[in-house]
Amino acid sequence: MDGVRVDPDARTVHVQAGVRCGAVVAAAEPHGLASLNGSAPSVDAVSYTLGGGLGILAREFGYADDHTTRWRSVSYRCDGSTAVRSRSTEVRSIRRCVVQVNHLGGALARSAPNAVAYRDGRFLVRVLTVGDREAARSILDPAFVLLAPDALGRLLNFAFGAGDRGDGLYDAETAKRLAGVKSQCDPANLFIRNYGISA
Repeated sequence: MDGVRVDPDARTVHVQAGVRCGAVVAAAEPHGLASLNGSAPSVDAVSYTLGGGLGILAREFGYADDHTTRWRSVSYRCDGSTAVRSRSTEVRSIRRCVVQVNHLGGALARSAPNAVAYRDGRFLVRVLTVGDREAARSILDPAFVLLAPDALGRLLNFAFGAGDRGDGLYDAETAKRLAGVKSQCDPANLFIRNYGISA
């Protein structure tokens, strides 16, 4: 699931589910094309785009998902025989806190037929830190309280940290539409390792 196919005449790229953004950049560059990826080449291209895709060229071109022409869903059946191992690193203490403010607007404010919410937002504020969950919350939660009166919601690409994982990711109309899609396409709730959407 790591195939990348570039159509230089149509100025499009077809990626399979496991492709990383760096591979898309590498495939597009020989054709004089640039993808609307973020700043990290190791990020999964599909999940980045499904989350909206707020990249380094976004002020001019908008969210990456605004330029998506087609999604193809592939069913997968798990028989329980495969285990996925994850690598984790324990960080024992908080080292630092980073606040990043991105100015939105421009092409990011344009309406598009996808699930990217809060297009009328003027700024994206990210507060990042490291450490175990409890120690990180002691720094992040007060910051989120200060921001709450002016916050429209949370952006899916940067939804680490505060509150219930799905809270504030979508406006009410979008959440209702996505719940309908979830109910139709995944009635058994097989895809649960994500931001939960329920009917």
